[in-house]
Amino acid sequence: MRGKPLSCACLPGWPALMPEKSTGRAALCIACAIATSKNLLWIGHKPGIKARLTAMENLRFLHQHDDIAQCREALKKAGLAGFDDIPVNQLSAGQQQRVALSRLWLTRARLWILDEPFTAVDTEGVERLIQRMAQHTEPRRHRHFHCPSIN
Repeated sequence: MRGKPLSCACLPGWPALMPEKSTGRAALCIACAIATSKNLLWIGHKPGIKARLTAMENLRFLHQHDDIAQCREALKKAGLAGFDDIPVNQLSAGQQQRVALSRLWLTRARLWILDEPFTAVDTEGVERLIQRMAQHTEPRRHRHFHCPSIN
């Protein structure tokens, strides 16, 4: 097992991904439980946002958030102040990634799975994200664990 299957297999207390011998793909044995969990935030390597919606509309949809001020603050912290009402399809790839990653300032999920979060993000954006990740992983809030290599 390598890559994402290995990463998920290392999550303590979580069932591992079950590799399918015939295809080499991994099938989640608890996909529904994980997908609906309020303790998990998954942001894939593609932004996963709706191109025709604005940055604000995307955030409100993804988080079912009525608090416009909180969404606006999340966009600001992600470096997108003033981009609230611009359709995502008019933003650069890096800005689109920031829209997706602005969810990190809204979520209450304890476990974040981020696949290539820095793709297309500029240096300033990377710094903002690193700071947010550091806040999220403060020693008082999380236990660190070692994941041995599995071949």
